[in-house]
Amino acid sequence: RIKVLRIPPCFDPAAMQPSSAHLLLRLLLVAALGSCGVQATSLRTRACGPQTYVRLPISPTAGAGDKGWTPEFFFTSGKPQPIGRFDVTKAKICGPGKFIFSPTTCGNLMYSPDIFTRSRAEVTTGCTIVNLDKAKTAGLGCIFVDCD
Repeated sequence: RIKVLRIPPCFDPAAMQPSSAHLLLRLLLVAALGSCGVQATSLRTRACGPQTYVRLPISPTAGAGDKGWTPEFFFTSGKPQPIGRFDVTKAKICGPGKFIFSPTTCGNLMYSPDIFTRSRAEVTTGCTIVNLDKAKTAGLGCIFVDCD
């Protein structure tokens, strides 16, 4: 049996950067193999080092310091992490990588996410606070960092 994957009407391949298209293709492949009963866990991007992590606010007044933020979400396993929060409007991203914040589940990660890229050439460890416009509207369902 063939399963047809429908592409959402807001999907614009021309607006995607090549690396975004590459990640989307990998995620679609994982979804297709998963529906056939194949273990998709073997298809992962390269895991991130310990300098790459995400922190989410636990207080609406969380600022540049360490107070008001969750402990670090690390991506050393190379897997997305489910979140399920509806009160997140910003995140602190640290280290290099492509940071993906999806308002949907981890199984539908690339449907309308907030994406921030920090190249290894530009940053090795530092952190920056980013606004999550999509999560502010629809909630934060999943986080993933691609360190390819």
